[in-house]
Amino acid sequence: MKFSERTNYNKIFEDTTWGRWDDSKNDLPNSIIENRNKLVVDYDIKSVELNWPQYVSKIKNAVKDLKLDHTEEYKTNNKSYLLVSSPYRIDQKQLYEESGWTQIYPIYTEDSYTFVKLVPMKNKNNKYL
Repeated sequence: MKFSERTNYNKIFEDTTWGRWDDSKNDLPNSIIENRNKLVVDYDIKSVELNWPQYVSKIKNAVKDLKLDHTEEYKTNNKSYLLVSSPYRIDQKQLYEESGWTQIYPIYTEDSYTFVKLVPMKNKNNKYL
């Protein structure tokens, strides 16, 4: 069984690195599964985004010294992208927050921290929706 299959949203998580991990030992804490389910509801996630637009990449990488880790990107039903980073170290919390990221509950492992950032979608004319 894969990690994604333990959530209520296998279709959303199955193509993420986290979602493809093997859970045959059943050692993933239930709290992480519950937090993954909560993430989908809290941010109205529609799907994982594997090929995000270039402007999202620029926003994601805008702060040179910000070390993103275990990143994931999602589309929401609210015309935005949800960027996720789950570092194991909290020493950059202030830099994350100054860069528009918000700390939420852990969704990667119990000993990591999770930050999210919503980025509005743009249309073909490069205008925000």
